[in-house]
Amino acid sequence: MSPLETAEKSSGFSLLELIAVLVILGLASALAAPRLQGFMEEVRIRTAARKMATLLRYARNQALSSKQVVTVAADVSGERWWIRYNERQAAERSVKLPPGIRGKVIERYFSSISAARGKILFSPRGDSTGQVVEIYDNHGRKFRLAIDPVIGSITLSRGS
Repeated sequence: MSPLETAEKSSGFSLLELIAVLVILGLASALAAPRLQGFMEEVRIRTAARKMATLLRYARNQALSSKQVVTVAADVSGERWWIRYNERQAAERSVKLPPGIRGKVIERYFSSISAARGKILFSPRGDSTGQVVEIYDNHGRKFRLAIDPVIGSITLSRGS
């Protein structure tokens, strides 16, 4: 047998082998796609909750540094949240939650300062009105941001 005949017999994969590999890869990706979608939704809501926690921490720090009461409020739908020093001032900083993700104030702890429903206040001393903000989506995934009424710290946890 000549070297040319040997090279022709062992040069690459057959068409049947390539089709079999493509079918296996297609089946594997079809099985993995739903899991990947759920994972991406989880990342979206976790990121939204972290952005909200950052906004709340920023508001607390602004209250401490400016020696003013700082308010965090939301629109009616719970999609957009913003910081204000007083009611007449335009929003200094805001967070818009992604489509399908909402936020709401769900609880109130005892606090020495009072706020209108749905608003969170941070005082110049560092304390707050102490609400819990829930970030949720349409699939039942939730994250909770608990705001300590005494020291104003924000704790992010997975909702139940």
